[in-house]
Amino acid sequence: MDLLGLHKPLFVQEDYLLLQKRSWQPSESYFKHTVYGLRFLFRMYGRNADSLKLPIIQRSKKLPVVLSKKECKQLFRAPKMIKHRVMLSLMYSAGLRMCELKSLKKSDVDTQRMTIHIRQSKYNKDRYVILSPLILKGIEKY
Repeated sequence: MDLLGLHKPLFVQEDYLLLQKRSWQPSESYFKHTVYGLRFLFRMYGRNADSLKLPIIQRSKKLPVVLSKKECKQLFRAPKMIKHRVMLSLMYSAGLRMCELKSLKKSDVDTQRMTIHIRQSKYNKDRYVILSPLILKGIEKY
């Protein structure tokens, strides 16, 4: 007796995914993890992953939210301490990740070239980003 239904025809699993997608419309993330979980389960029981017709999950291609000038000013004025204001505005203007800001050193800021050297970021890559003159004033003030 097969409790997991792994020896049933493939259309049963595909019907399950279709029913799940149509009936209660799970989030994209939940559905993706369900598909990946089924793929893992089939591999664990020796099923050929190529024979499965599970859907490929593609990322949605949404544009990022861009704040207006007014919203940016409100955001950057919100922190009380100048340190936090400078950090927040630097992150936003240079497009830094939190870990990049955390590991930033004074020597990484090149005021002559108006660049910031980001070391060993995502995927252990170095990169340079542009330093805004307004942010430089904030850094110097801090």
